[in-house]
Amino acid sequence: MKTILVDTTYIYNKEALRKSVAIYLLRFLDNLNTELIPDIKIILLVRCELFDFFQNRYKCHDFDVIRFKTLRLINISFLQSMVDALMWKYQINSIKCDSVYVPFTWIYNSLRVNKRKIITIHDLKPIREITTVYAGRVLFLKPVILSVFKFFFNRAVQNSFKIIAISEFVKKDIECTFKIFPRIDVIYYGIPDGNDVAAIPIAALENCDFLLYVNTIDRFKNTITLLKAFKELNTKKYALVIVGKNTDYWRSVCEPIIKPSDNIVRLDYVSDGELLWLYRNASMFITTSLREGLGATPIEAAMAGCPVVSSRSEALPEATMESVFYYAPADSYTALAETINYVFDRKENDLLSFKLSLQKIRDNLRGRYNIINFSKNIINYLCCNEDS
Repeated sequence: MKTILVDTTYIYNKEALRKSVAIYLLRFLDNLNTELIPDIKIILLVRCELFDFFQNRYKCHDFDVIRFKTLRLINISFLQSMVDALMWKYQINSIKCDSVYVPFTWIYNSLRVNKRKIITIHDLKPIREITTVYAGRVLFLKPVILSVFKFFFNRAVQNSFKIIAISEFVKKDIECTFKIFPRIDVIYYGIPDGNDVAAIPIAALENCDFLLYVNTIDRFKNTITLLKAFKELNTKKYALVIVGKNTDYWRSVCEPIIKPSDNIVRLDYVSDGELLWLYRNASMFITTSLREGLGATPIEAAMAGCPVVSSRSEALPEATMESVFYYAPADSYTALAETINYVFDRKENDLLSFKLSLQKIRDNLRGRYNIINFSKNIINYLCCNEDS
């Protein structure tokens, strides 16, 4: 029997469970059943704050759940990561297992360990530009922190037995960025088809025609371009529904251009059932990202049968199989408005053909992003001893 240690320690608390990198892990674990892994033992290394969560969620999966033991000495997140890194390496080395799987690469889990380590890289944004999370408001620290991130990310790549990239774009980006790297393989994300979730209507939107945006609200997601484009549409019959947490970017960049008459609604959080209802009832889904290692929400929307308009940034055309509606450049609100108007015109002029094309897109995406195959492909990859 092979034993695989799955590192979940990059998920710090329950709020972080909503983040895309946490959802990636949960979908992988949720779909590991005993038939899929009859001769494999799974050990989960988890933060103390989430021990009960993982213990209860996977009590029927026969996973061993182990607490990550670290020291809370420093009230500076970057320096605390250094402490976590040393404690993480010590604990990983002391656990008996055949391999370690790190679903998200960060500073503390980049160190070399005495076991085969397989990592997933979602994108290289952490080494391209630093946010204020670690440097705070002290701007002169940003280049320093960025240099440290690059060093640790490079070590993470070099210290890995194999790497899973979530898209061909990310794979090529790794190969072009690092001089030395191990074997890299692409395993596409698993995305539910919606059949196991009941759609839950949002009462305030039931009698409303609306466009939909679901993503982080920040400058990398380029939310401001959508707001400007929405104001330029030929029709004013639609509301714009934005699902995303209230951020500094929203308050300082987006809110100042919104008028009460613009009919823009922001929802802070929706359940899986409410999100499915939004996808199925939206007149259109729009994504304006400047950077994406894959981009799950436009895939989810298209799999629910919703027309999708997307930028052509980074992995988005690959993620959507070059099959949705695109606009360029990503920061052009006029190009986005023109594309949205074009999609409405096409739908109105030939509704039957439009619906058939959406069905074909949905079926193709469901084939690639089958969630059972996602878990199966990863577990097979983790168990494979070949490194080339």
